[in-house]
Amino acid sequence: MTPAQAEISRLIDLLKIEKDEDYAQYQQKMLNTSLDERRKQGVTWYPVVKVNHFISTGERWTIELERTSHLDQNHAFQSGAVVSLFLGQDEKDSTTQGVISFIRDNKMRIVINSDELPDWIGDGKLGVNLLFDEGSYREMNKALKEVLNAEYGRLADLREIFYGAKEPSFKNGFEFQSVN
Repeated sequence: MTPAQAEISRLIDLLKIEKDEDYAQYQQKMLNTSLDERRKQGVTWYPVVKVNHFISTGERWTIELERTSHLDQNHAFQSGAVVSLFLGQDEKDSTTQGVISFIRDNKMRIVINSDELPDWIGDGKLGVNLLFDEGSYREMNKALKEVLNAEYGRLADLREIFYGAKEPSFKNGFEFQSVN
């Protein structure tokens, strides 16, 4: 293992520590914060009403929701975010996860991660919580491992150059003649 690879391996370990701490802070924030406080922080929409539901791309159920109160409060929801749809204020028994496919103003569409539409979807006040998304951590880890495991080629060369173990080299390319 080269010194550059050892340093990248250390970065992978540090990234895991950061992800674990980020998740712990998320858990602390969600578990120890009231629904009203989470709504003020912009990580919960409650209450919302189901406007529509339909089967969309990939034969997945999509639920269209609309926020009915606290319309002036900012939120952290965005397209592609992982969310939990829940019934009532309990948030434990009746939940399902999905991904936001569309959001604008006070309307949101969620693609549900199951083949069945939850049977409780019409039973009362619904809410949406923003979930911890480890996707960016997964992609960073994947990229670091790709650089770490490169044995030859341009990626391995660049790794060694960036960490100062190898001098950059340049090839004379094509000579261009002036047009004028």
